Amino acid sequence: MWDRPIRKGKMLTLLLLVATSGIAQFNVLDYERLSVTHGIPSAPISGIVQDHRGYLWIGTPIGLFRYNGLSSRHFISDGSANGLPDNSIKQIEFFDKKIICLTLGGSFIHDCNTERDTSLFLSGGPSIPAFLANNMTDACSDGHGGIILLSRSGFLHVDSLLSKKYEYINKDSLQPMGISSSFGRFVFPMPDGQFIIGGNHGLSAYDPLKKSTTPLSPGMYPDLDSFSSDRSAYVFELGPFEYLFFSRHQGTLLYYHALTGVKFSLTVGIDALDLLRWNTQLHSINDSLHYFLLPGKGTMDLIIDRAGKQMSLNPLQDTGILPITMLVDQDRRIWLGAQNGVYKQRDQLSRIRKTAPAFDVQQPDKSHVQFSISGRYLVTGTAEGLEMKFYDKTTLALVKQILIASPQPTYTSSVLHFATYGADSILICTNGPRIWLNTKTWRYQSIDPWEKIPSKFSWYAFQSSLDRTLYTIQNNSTLERYDPLQKIFISIPLNRDMWEMLRAPTQIAEDWNGDLWMVHQGLCRYRKSTAQIDYCELKFPGAFLNLNTVGNIVNDTIHKKLWFSLYQNGLFRYDPETHDYKQFTLKEGLPDLVIGQMIIVGRHIWIITPSGLASISIDDYTIQRYPYGSGAFLYHSRKALTYDPETDQLYFMHDQQIMACRPSALLSSAGNARLLIEKIESGDSLWHWPTQSILEIHGKERRLRIQLSSIAFEDMGPLQYTYRYLTGKDTTWRTIGVDGVAVVENLSPGKHDIQFRLKGGGSDVYPADKAIRIQVFPFFYETNIFRVFLMLLSFSAMWLLVRWQYQRKKARLDMDRRLSTLELQALRSRLNPHFIFNCLNSINRYILKEDKSNASYYLSRFAKLIRHTLDYTSEPNVSLSEEINVTRLYIELESLRMAEPIQLDVLYDPEIEPDNIRVPPLFIQPYVENAIWHGLAPKKENLCLHIRVTKQPDGHIFEIEDNGVGRASAASGQQKGHHISKGMTLAKESFEYYGLTCNMKTQVEIIDLFDGHGASAGTCVKLGLHRFVK
Repeated sequence: MWDRPIRKGKMLTLLLLVATSGIAQFNVLDYERLSVTHGIPSAPISGIVQDHRGYLWIGTPIGLFRYNGLSSRHFISDGSANGLPDNSIKQIEFFDKKIICLTLGGSFIHDCNTERDTSLFLSGGPSIPAFLANNMTDACSDGHGGIILLSRSGFLHVDSLLSKKYEYINKDSLQPMGISSSFGRFVFPMPDGQFIIGGNHGLSAYDPLKKSTTPLSPGMYPDLDSFSSDRSAYVFELGPFEYLFFSRHQGTLLYYHALTGVKFSLTVGIDALDLLRWNTQLHSINDSLHYFLLPGKGTMDLIIDRAGKQMSLNPLQDTGILPITMLVDQDRRIWLGAQNGVYKQRDQLSRIRKTAPAFDVQQPDKSHVQFSISGRYLVTGTAEGLEMKFYDKTTLALVKQILIASPQPTYTSSVLHFATYGADSILICTNGPRIWLNTKTWRYQSIDPWEKIPSKFSWYAFQSSLDRTLYTIQNNSTLERYDPLQKIFISIPLNRDMWEMLRAPTQIAEDWNGDLWMVHQGLCRYRKSTAQIDYCELKFPGAFLNLNTVGNIVNDTIHKKLWFSLYQNGLFRYDPETHDYKQFTLKEGLPDLVIGQMIIVGRHIWIITPSGLASISIDDYTIQRYPYGSGAFLYHSRKALTYDPETDQLYFMHDQQIMACRPSALLSSAGNARLLIEKIESGDSLWHWPTQSILEIHGKERRLRIQLSSIAFEDMGPLQYTYRYLTGKDTTWRTIGVDGVAVVENLSPGKHDIQFRLKGGGSDVYPADKAIRIQVFPFFYETNIFRVFLMLLSFSAMWLLVRWQYQRKKARLDMDRRLSTLELQALRSRLNPHFIFNCLNSINRYILKEDKSNASYYLSRFAKLIRHTLDYTSEPNVSLSEEINVTRLYIELESLRMAEPIQLDVLYDPEIEPDNIRVPPLFIQPYVENAIWHGLAPKKENLCLHIRVTKQPDGHIFEIEDNGVGRASAASGQQKGHHISKGMTLAKESFEYYGLTCNMKTQVEIIDLFDGHGASAGTCVKLGLHRFVK
């Protein structure tokens, strides 16, 4: 099965349902012309199409317009590679979700899903210049996503990616005078997969499989043989493989169904031949009625009877607006393209379907008095004469007319009212007898005798919805009920004093208790339980000029209220319990103070007035008005308004026409309002018209720019865009500017549901919603795995830190403990018993010699040394000068036991200030002691000791040098039993621990000295104290 769209311009199926005898009428009062304020120019309109989202695309001589009801986007020829080739658009098509514009200079394709624009051109040839080859004339789908683009000189076939599959140029399309004849005017598919192309050279066949184009030869398609060489032939497409051929030369219209082979023709008169030209468009109203649009002239109706295999063509009609093209949109609204711009059918009329005139406008007395539903029929009667008409309530087509004949020609009667009774009976009230009409047999029978001037007659009939009793009201104020067993009407006795105050009741309504309310000059209640009238009201508070003529009455069973119309006073709501009245006039929103008829449907009361149709909510009393558009033409009737719950249709009369609509459609003012998400941008990502259930965002870009758009062809007041998050704590609505751009930033990883809303009229009336879900993917450092890893790492780091601090504290404690031990050991080593014994023995020798002066001197020096040793042990550091002084004192005391005194030399680098350098206490003394005991003591003469302090970039070097016997000789002396000081090891450990506590690097180096002959010349100890360099 070929599945391709029916192309606008060739055929347009309207959802309007009209009688097949109708005439196309486009009354200018029923339409409004779009102006430049809407973004639509006042220029000739070559085509109007609607895409699948609802946008209108309008072709003009100054470019292409996309219209959303509020503003338009203008596409023009700007010289870009894929822009519009030429501003003059000849034809516009929509299929396969693409807009195809045919211009004088090439084809323009706009992909409505990707927003991608593409210009396509025929290359021409040696004899056909490119500008002639690209004068485009028609386009159609190839059924596989590709397009065939037809020009005056050839055609181009492209695939679904718009890549060229095949190009054909007709070499004979250039006439000798250099004028291009039209090789191609139309193209259409055949069931076998080939395409027929027609133009000034007759018909040709294009075979996409063989990639060949040949003139249509006799017998290839026998049904088309008569048109194969006809240069005046043109084709209108009615449906899939269903065509209407027209030939000016043959004066023929040919209906042809290429799939079934059915064909029949109509000979066209000379007047019609003169009107049907190359720019004629055919638009289908229903299966049988079609409009020929004749630009600048009017319309002609074409009736196609497929079952009877015949056609008829009505004469030219001047229809007010002279459309070039037309469109019925997705909401059944009619758009007309004319020489001076675009006309839009007024909003409410787009939801109302109508017939052609239902009676002769020259005889207004033949107008309909009432509507009622009987089975599948919409029934009405005429105001002059006894005529009943039955319309199909679905198509509104006239099905049956019954003319009731009186026994005497001089008896003249009219239908006043009627009521359906049972499945197939209608009781007709006339100004003569009451008549039964059977809708199965179409037979009728009078109940009352025929009289030339009757003394009484029934003018209103009513059937109870509770007990199905049938009532009639007589002109003599008699109320009667029908007895189905006796098949007679029985008069109901009433208290006449109250009944007659109404002055012949004209209408009845039944309330929620089953009581009857009758109206005319006031209203009264007939209570069934007492079979009497128990209440009458003849005056109404607030009524203008105290008028009390009640025209119509309905009951609100939900709130238990009565609603009635009062002549020249609008509408009243009445509460039978409290006797409270509320009046509704023009001030409250009624379109008119005169109400023709009213009916209650659901929770709304519908009224017809000379100024239009209106509805009022029985809940909040909101009134909505629906102007007719071209002025009212209402006729006096009791019930020219009815509702059919089976089809949900409201029927009423207007301007000689039967109107039908769904009440819910009229109440839904937002039926046409649409909210669209046009595009979403995030970094390098771009989504046009996103349809995905979830939009995925990767990378560091967490900012969305969302472009909203709306389609609102009705007057909804100022529109407002809002949005909110459906997930998270903050779900408040946020307002978006009139440009419809929403910027969403700082989206956290995860799913985010965002809802958008379009509001009209500055309130929450007319909401239209859209929602999207955004999935933001996290970076690796935002994932749960990374968070767990980070948590474990943090715990590990904390554990290591605690462990390190513990170990550091433990090490500090161990160090302090070790330092205390070393200090104690150092103190013991420095207070060497041998040294103390030797000092005291030397002092004692002075005492024995009675050398009191030296004894006293050395004793005081000894005491000073002991005191300094004890004091310095508790100090963390001392000055270098103090350290040298203690060392001098120690050497001086050690010299007492030597054969000759020890010579001490202390040398500093010039930049060294001993008082400003802090050193470990008594760190030199152990090395001096070792030098004396193991180097100088064995030598016995020429005893020299040198202490040198040199400055380094990162600290200082301390050198202790002696000219003793050297370490080798001292070691041999040890083996002979000489005393060895163990303070060297303790001195080194103490020095290193001092470096650790002060964050300094220590160095201990012992160097053996030799003379020029290689003999030992002493020992040098280097102590380094350096800062750590980063």
